Amino acid sequence: MQRLKAPDALRGIFAVSIVLLHYNHPELLYWGRYAVSFFFMLSGFMLQRLHPVDSFNRRTMRALVLPRLTFIYLVHWLALFLFLMARLAVSPLPLNHNLFFHVALLQSWVPDFDCFFGYNDVSWFLSVLVFCYVMFPLLSWVMRRLRFRYLVLIALAVIAVVVIIISGASVSMNQYLYVCPAVRWIDFALGMLVCEAFRRFPLLTVAMPASWRRVFEVTTLALGIILSVGCVRYNWFGRYNDLAVWWLPVMMLVACCMPVIRTFIFTRVLAWRPFLWLGSISLEIYAFQHVAGVIANIVVSPVLAHFGLRPPGIGAYLTLAVLVPLAWVLHRFVITPLHRTCQACAGQEKRFN
Repeated sequence: MQRLKAPDALRGIFAVSIVLLHYNHPELLYWGRYAVSFFFMLSGFMLQRLHPVDSFNRRTMRALVLPRLTFIYLVHWLALFLFLMARLAVSPLPLNHNLFFHVALLQSWVPDFDCFFGYNDVSWFLSVLVFCYVMFPLLSWVMRRLRFRYLVLIALAVIAVVVIIISGASVSMNQYLYVCPAVRWIDFALGMLVCEAFRRFPLLTVAMPASWRRVFEVTTLALGIILSVGCVRYNWFGRYNDLAVWWLPVMMLVACCMPVIRTFIFTRVLAWRPFLWLGSISLEIYAFQHVAGVIANIVVSPVLAHFGLRPPGIGAYLTLAVLVPLAWVLHRFVITPLHRTCQACAGQEKRFN
């Protein structure tokens, strides 16, 4: 099956945008949320594209779910260990019962800000991803057996329920809904739905007129930019900013990753080798960003400040300067061998998506 380069590049670009958001670039807030939805949708899209499930049984669960869970947990434990060691080297870090939920990757199920954003707070994403992987065989099996129009109606009904819940939720509850697996799996399922649309409607997979492809691509990018600016500056959708407004443009962006849809931007810009390389270490960039942040603060920043070379607002770029080499080293010498080991044990494909 043809490799899709655009998703690899976008993974890297979005991972860097999230790091910049977390380290003093609040104007990227909604682009970071756009990126998180993209990661979930793309995971569902790629899994459904590569491993559609026609029969749901224990063997399917073991073959598709177990190796992915093993890999995610091992990467998470390594990131959590390095984070705790780095933090403890700086100052005492209180260890409480929330640490158990982080070790078990269950923190996103606990409606407590100090729990789901405690310790290595970015790991909430992995906590949700575990649930999505567990749900994938069942979701895929159901999608393969239902007519597409029924799938669309079910998706609309689920989205309507979530919107109603958000409309009546408090501010603290909305913070939790943003990381709640029972809500975020919708992004994952919508990515699977996009894949099913391409599979069931051959007209979407033949050579579309260039003008159609350009309109599709420009519309996708314009929707993302307009919604981002509107949500940040004008609070257009109020409490719905965090979730619902992203589903449509992100679904279109995922669709743009298909070879038949990609046009100039996706074939020329995103196929640039530095972007593809950045995408290859996107998981490491995301999972180990706070480890690099601590190293930048306690090692790099004081040295630069001593020589008067640390201007204000440079923290995010210092973190990236530490993070990218660290991510490459971990990818080359730890994560890739670990990945291959999980593949060998399960007899799976060369890469998890």
